[in-house]
Order: sequence, then structure tokens, then C-alpha cells
Amino acid sequence: MDRYTNMLSQLLEEVGPRDAWSFQADLSLILYTLQQDEGILKAASQSGQWADMVRICARQVYDLPSDHRQPLENLSETCSAILRTLLQNLAQDQQLLCQNAAALLDELLQQMIDRKYTSDLIPPRSLADMMAAMAVPQAPCRILDPVCGSSRLLLAACGINHAAELLGIARSESIAAAALLRLRLGGIENGHVERADFFSRVPHLAERFDVILANPPYDKDLRDTFRYIYAFLNLLKPDGRCAVLVPEGLLNNTTSQDAVELRDFLLRCHDLEAVVSLPLRIYWPYTTSHSSLLLFRKGQGRQEVFFGRIPDREDLNRGLPDQFYRPDMAQILRAWNSWSAGKLLPEDTESLYWTVSWENIERTRDHVLSAEQYEFSPYVHQKQQIGALEQVRQCQIKLEHLLLRYMAEQEAGDEM
Repeated sequence: MDRYTNMLSQLLEEVGPRDAWSFQADLSLILYTLQQDEGILKAASQSGQWADMVRICARQVYDLPSDHRQPLENLSETCSAILRTLLQNLAQDQQLLCQNAAALLDELLQQMIDRKYTSDLIPPRSLADMMAAMAVPQAPCRILDPVCGSSRLLLAACGINHAAELLGIARSESIAAAALLRLRLGGIENGHVERADFFSRVPHLAERFDVILANPPYDKDLRDTFRYIYAFLNLLKPDGRCAVLVPEGLLNNTTSQDAVELRDFLLRCHDLEAVVSLPLRIYWPYTTSHSSLLLFRKGQGRQEVFFGRIPDREDLNRGLPDQFYRPDMAQILRAWNSWSAGKLLPEDTESLYWTVSWENIERTRDHVLSAEQYEFSPYVHQKQQIGALEQVRQCQIKLEHLLLRYMAEQEAGDEM
């Protein structure tokens, strides 16, 4: 992939930030068609215009959301020349073509993030994988990403459950096309991405999904976040689960009555399962963001919340958040799997996870849900509690036996 990095960098330099998503959709279509028809190389070589190449590819496919969008016009001959070289390199190994094409699109997305060509806070793959692992069951299910930009969450969901039916909703034709093509290049045929306004679609999708994975846009006054979460509850089937990334203000704001009421609603009327505090640099190098992963299930459940905390790292380089944060995420995920299955919580020496009872949360002012609100305390499973009480009881019996023997010996001594 290193040999393509410079090519992609040159292409993005030519395209600029305004047309980055359209460029990604065009390139995705070309790569997808190359996988289906090697003849596209000949057509690409004969065409000197980028838009002509894209139109040639568009005529080869019939099930993609590309009918109504127009390819980028007036891109330089430099772009076309770089593309021809890129396609020729990819086509040299047909066995790895699909894998390399998918990796190339992932690299393109990462470069768009690094250059700040996208305003979306796209979750790194490590975070997407953890969200899917915590929320997606193995049983047949329907999964929704209501703000599907990069398709990373849907790709992660399919990694957990290959048979899941996937739906993404995107705000533009270009993003919808790029997201769906990325799924197809990943070999995922049971997924669809539609271009739509999410909130206008909610009434038509009510209670149709087993899982929602979401990274909605953050709003400074939290109003959009409230709208999204209430909409997610409407879309979930009974007992359906949602994993959503939220700004910390949703969890600790005590001046917003709407925030307080939402936290109370999740605690009292639904099953708030987990809160995982994310590092400030989780979206690095794009920005820093104090946010958390919120996991809840529609309908009432257990009266205890799992808390996790991923410590921040200062020594990050480009593309390395996944490498640095994955070990801590893996520990939290192991603990979550154990606890959610009703088993013992693994011992933790780094304060990465713990649990808090609903009663303790209720005692806090305004039901604050930030992980920082609650001190780490070693989790003692009910079975461990019973075992500890039994040990105390046995010790008490022994002490009583020794005391009775001592008293008997003292009485015998007095009689002598």
C-alpha cells in the first residue's frame, strides 16, 4: 500500500477539500468496475477525461446509488494520468485486486481525515470494532447506521455477524455511493446505503432494527444529540441495542433540563448498559474531543451500569491511535463480555473498568453519567460475595468452637 500513498496524496492535492467526497465516490466506482471487468483499463487508457472514465464505469453497474449524481468535471490531465498508473498497478495481481482496492479506499479516507478535507468526526477502526463487538449479536439481525459516512461502523458490524442485514443512511449522493461501494469492495452483498434525510425517514423505519451503531454530528447545545437518541429508541425493536458516540456534555451537563431528563429516561425506562469514556485524542490528528460511548437497550433491564475508561496517549503519530488504544479497548471488551454474560469481572489493576449500581447513580445530583464521576472500585461479583460471606461464617464457627473449648478448659481448671 505504500506505493499508492503518494499517488493518492497527489490526487487529493489536485482535487481539493470541496470535491473530496465526490472524488472518493468516483474512484470507488472505478475500482469496483475494475474488479468486475478488466476491460475498464483499456477504456481508461483511451480516455483523457476523468468524467468520461467515470461514466464508462457507471454504465457497467446497475445496483449502486450513482444514477443521479454527476462525476467530477474538469479534473486535470494529471489526475487521469495518475489514475491510469494506479489502475495498471492494481490489475497486476487479480487475486488481490479486491483486497488492495478496499485498502486503497481506506488509505484515501485516512488521508482525507489527515488533511481535514472532511468535517465529519469519523471513528477510527479500533473504536468502530469495539462498538460493533459490544452491540452486535451473532443471531440474525438488522443493523442501522443512521449517519453512514465512511461505512466503517457497518464494515465492523459485518465483521462480527456476516449474516446481518445492513442499512446505512447518508446525507448526500456522493457519500451514499462511496459508502455502498466500500461495502461491495469488502464483499458485503447484504447491505444497502440510501441517500436520505434521517429524521424524515424515522416514521417509516419505526421498530425495525435490532442494533443501531451511530456517530451522529455533535451539536454544541446538545439539541441534535437529544433528537438522535430519542429517534434511535423509536427505531429499535423491543430489546434492541444502540451503541452511540456522544459528547461528554450529554453525560455531565446539570444546567440543561433536557440532558437531565434524557439521562433519567434512559435509567428508569430503559436498560443503560455501559458508558465508556474515550481519550481526548481518539479523533487525532483531526481534532480532540471529550466524548464517550453510550450503550443502551430498549426496555428495562438490569439495575447496574458498566463503566470503562480508555486513558489518553500523548505519543501519537499519524494513523497510530488504533495501535495505541487497541490494547486498552481489548481489555475493556473482555471485561464487558464477561460481565454482560453474568460472569466474574476480570481483575483490573489499571482502573480501566468497574460497575456502579443504579442506586448509586440515582444518589448523584441530576444522574450524572460521566465515568469520571465515579471512582474506580474493584468489582465483586455476587458469587464472590456469597463465597466471602461463607468464609466469614466458617471462621466464626471456628472461633466459637475455640472459645467454647477455652471456656471449658478454664472451668475444668477452676474445679481442680
